[in-house]
Amino acid sequence: MVAIQKRKRLRRSGGRRRNSLPQCLMLSGALLVVSVAAWLSFSPANSIQERPQEQQHQQGDGLRSKFKLRKLQSRKTDTPKNEPSLLIRQIPRIQADNVSFDEFQADYASSDVAMQPIVLENVFPEFDTSQWTRQHIMDECGDIPLLAKGCNDAHDEDCHYVRFFNPKLMGKRWASLDVADLDKLGISTLRELLQLQDKPEGQHLYLHDAVVRQICPPALERLHVPRYFTYNYDDLAWSYNKLGKRRIESSQHYPAIFISKKGTGSPIHIDGGMTRFWVQQLSGRKLWRLFPPSEYWRFGANWRKDDYFKIDAMNPDFDKYPLLDGALVYETVLAPGQVIFVPENWSHQVVNLDDAISHGLNYVDWNFMPSYLKYWKNSMKDREYIADEQIQLWTAFFMPLDPRDNKEDNLDFHEYFESHHLAVIKQVPAAAKEFIQGRTAQQIDSYRDIAGQPAIVVATKFQFMAVVKYMLEMAKINVNEQDLYGNTALDFALESGNTELSNLLTKHGGVNGLTLDKDKLSKRT
Repeated sequence: MVAIQKRKRLRRSGGRRRNSLPQCLMLSGALLVVSVAAWLSFSPANSIQERPQEQQHQQGDGLRSKFKLRKLQSRKTDTPKNEPSLLIRQIPRIQADNVSFDEFQADYASSDVAMQPIVLENVFPEFDTSQWTRQHIMDECGDIPLLAKGCNDAHDEDCHYVRFFNPKLMGKRWASLDVADLDKLGISTLRELLQLQDKPEGQHLYLHDAVVRQICPPALERLHVPRYFTYNYDDLAWSYNKLGKRRIESSQHYPAIFISKKGTGSPIHIDGGMTRFWVQQLSGRKLWRLFPPSEYWRFGANWRKDDYFKIDAMNPDFDKYPLLDGALVYETVLAPGQVIFVPENWSHQVVNLDDAISHGLNYVDWNFMPSYLKYWKNSMKDREYIADEQIQLWTAFFMPLDPRDNKEDNLDFHEYFESHHLAVIKQVPAAAKEFIQGRTAQQIDSYRDIAGQPAIVVATKFQFMAVVKYMLEMAKINVNEQDLYGNTALDFALESGNTELSNLLTKHGGVNGLTLDKDKLSKRT
């Protein structure tokens, strides 16, 4: 009886943003203009000029008030003053063991501050880079096929994650990455890919944004989520299978893993879906350059139209893009064990200074949610927006979720996925308590969300057991309030296959909508 509509989720690696968040970047004092040495293009045959270690890292003490004191790099003394250049600023660094969860949210992740990328050091004190060598990955997962289960097309971008930079796609395709033809390359397993990468003819190949659970499941056991990023509202799950068992990990794409050779990289791009993200370097070093949204006007007249950037942040063409002269760009070299946080809508380009392995996750926290909802509102038709289940969840009366009790702990990915299933969250959010305690039973019954669903239906639809119990115990609500289509909470519980939830509603007098409609009809006649 209940028609559940599924949204085709925006591909993480192929989505495009259409909105930019306002970014307030204030530079005090006299800004010194810098020159940029010619950096590597994306040919693995070229060597990369490495700077001294003290120039690669600029340490920060984790205090937001100190950001304004960090100096910008100056021009080289032998560079003519009229030579165009980028204004390069080193990304601040903080020691994670000195910054609590609440401090990070307030000082670095809140929309109330001028956000910028941050490098986190000492996030995982027990991190062991020896477990992330290419040989270790081959020994552990070498026989795993590159093609996804059920896929037969070796040149289909939806079937595998082997990519390479194609200069002909600059400005025409997201990140200018082309899909490798596995048949022509003569490879079918992860071992064969890594072995080909070690040869001159295969050094350009990139295992890009691959699902860890698919490409190397044992590696998932060694990966963790930094405590600052353990809630991702884009990964909240509520589905049950036909047997009534929770599907906690099957739907999530992330975490993603990247395996590449020295000299390769990803041209400038913005991550799809307008999301924030974090990346941990597992082995090798990776050079990052990032532009804040306030600098996008320098990218050319059509940058807003297609979002496929044509510029090269490592070796900018000032003749073709003269407005890049003086553009503010943030830079860092990420070393093994370190984590970079990148705010939403920041374009970025990377080059691997060594053979490198990294993993990361795009996420939506509550600080970012208002802008994320605006993004989807502008990307969808009104009717689609209202009918979309995920948007109904994000705007539900019980949002936001409370921070975890162990919010100062990093999570392994099994804990992460488990914590994102509403059916197993035991804590009733403060928002739900405020909603229920601040209203009479009649007011709760009369509430309707953006899709015209009563509160008890909303909580049941998303199988938030803790909230359903709280509503039934704390308020004498009508458990059989119906949505616009005549469905009751029990209809959603029965369709989900959640026996525990169905029994709970039945115990409190719940009936399905069809029974209720027949009863109403008999009384009228």
